[in-house]
Amino acid sequence: MIVQIVFLLFLFVAAVIDLKERRVPNRLNLIATVVLPIVAILFSSKEVLLDQFKGGVYTFTLFLLVFVMSLWLRGSPEIGAGDLKMGFWFGFGVGYEMINYVLLSSILYVFFWRLVRWMRYTEWKAPLPYVPVLFISVVVFMFW
Repeated sequence: MIVQIVFLLFLFVAAVIDLKERRVPNRLNLIATVVLPIVAILFSSKEVLLDQFKGGVYTFTLFLLVFVMSLWLRGSPEIGAGDLKMGFWFGFGVGYEMINYVLLSSILYVFFWRLVRWMRYTEWKAPLPYVPVLFISVVVFMFW
């Protein structure tokens, strides 16, 4: 539970910064790189640590795939480099068992936001800070 609280705090700070500045600072990713593993080692079992590590690798790989494919197909990345770097810590905090549900819900939120934006302003491709969407998805699935 302590690991999830620290993770939610990190994700909340990242979401607020992403909303205000449309970026995830490297310093915040660096803090997560130091703090989250220490907290996880101190307060999690080996099985939970393995699940968290698998979730981190899985999510980072998916984010990297989206980053590279959109760069290759469109010429510009769909997600920012800060989101990409945060991908591992996002998956680490959620864990492998829950990550697909959270990612699916975040994709649905993004699609719904873009659809509403398109219906109101005829803009399908308006920029969207992704970390707040991830934060909402995590909160919904952690407390559901």
